[in-house]
Amino acid sequence: MDAQFSSFNNAAHVTSFSTLSASIFKWLEEECKPQKLEEIVVDSLQNTNINGV
Repeated sequence: MDAQFSSFNNAAHVTSFSTLSASIFKWLEEECKPQKLEEIVVDSLQNTNINGV
């Protein structure tokens, strides 16, 4: 999730409310696709299994 936060932090532009809204919607459309979220979950589960947590 750190990578997701970093990409959000880089994508969100706070110069005005309309700019913020537009940048957040664009980020959501690009970074929160089901396939991408599935990859994050699978990677997390694999790391948990490897690390024995």
